[in-house]
Amino acid sequence: MDKKRIKAIITVNAHMAANMFDMRLSAPFIAETAVAGQFVTVYLNDGARLLPRPFGVCGADRRTGEIRIVYGVVGEGTRVLSRMREDDEIFVMGPIGVGFPTEGRERHIIIGGGAGIPPLLFLCQRLAKANAGNIDVFLGYRTVLTDGHRNGAFLANDFSEIGVVPKIATDDGSLGFKGDAPSLFVKEIEPASLRNARVYACGPNGMLKAVARLARKFDLDCFISVEERMACGLGACVGCVVKVKDKGEWTYKKVCSNGPVFSAEEVFFDE
Repeated sequence: MDKKRIKAIITVNAHMAANMFDMRLSAPFIAETAVAGQFVTVYLNDGARLLPRPFGVCGADRRTGEIRIVYGVVGEGTRVLSRMREDDEIFVMGPIGVGFPTEGRERHIIIGGGAGIPPLLFLCQRLAKANAGNIDVFLGYRTVLTDGHRNGAFLANDFSEIGVVPKIATDDGSLGFKGDAPSLFVKEIEPASLRNARVYACGPNGMLKAVARLARKFDLDCFISVEERMACGLGACVGCVVKVKDKGEWTYKKVCSNGPVFSAEEVFFDE
């Protein structure tokens, strides 16, 4: 069996908040081998859309053989995915990429924004299960309002259920701190408490840039999950490169095969 491309069965595909959907897939090989920070690519059952869609793994249950992805409907491809139903079959490739390091620190600071939040739930679950130390979570959303009605901040309750209550920021102040997650981190954290801490972040490029800057300011070990548009997801098309520093020299690496997780010190951000 090709360990990369697997026929999976959809067990759940539920609307959860605004345009967000929660999908569970029966994919025992991926559930057994995935580490936090890796992703899968999903092939739509649509001949007009041949390229797969990449999604960070939001959870993996080795006991049930299920993996979880949480996605937003942002185009026709994800709209097709949202219409699929329980027991539908779909091809999935994974797990792919480099995940987050989880050992060697006593304090873990997780900073996520928007579509970057789901992979960080998986990370938090693994850290909590391993009793890895203190965990602080800062989540940023644009808003929790849709057509004037309040929705929950998606996945916030899932973090709480594993014993880590997240601190919430929204751009419009509709819930929690008015601002972004990095600014909330600065507001809430005492610099003296950051000894032996590591920062993990996933979200929009501007947020990652801010997190990397803060990591330098506070001299923190920091790993970020970089998002780039992907075509093949295997490193063959060289369509998802990011500028990084390697052995003191600037070069380019593929997000799908060399990432998506990189040390924040490696990644070049435009000023």
